[in-house]
Amino acid sequence: MNVAKWLLLTLLALLFLELAGFVTVAAAIGWGSASGRVVAGSLAGALILRRVGGVHIGRVRIAVNEGGQ
Repeated sequence: MNVAKWLLLTLLALLFLELAGFVTVAAAIGWGSASGRVVAGSLAGALILRRVGGVHIGRVRIAVNEGGQ
């Protein structure tokens, strides 16, 4: 088996493990609470990436423009 197949199988296994973990946590604390925490975490991550990522994208643009001249 080549590396690409192992990588694909690993990613699929991680997907199913994450889903199993979510189902386990949701069964323990409730589906609404678990879903709310996932949504809240996703929004927090998006806000952080938007704030910090914009700075890094600006730096990359400056570096590319300076390197291209």
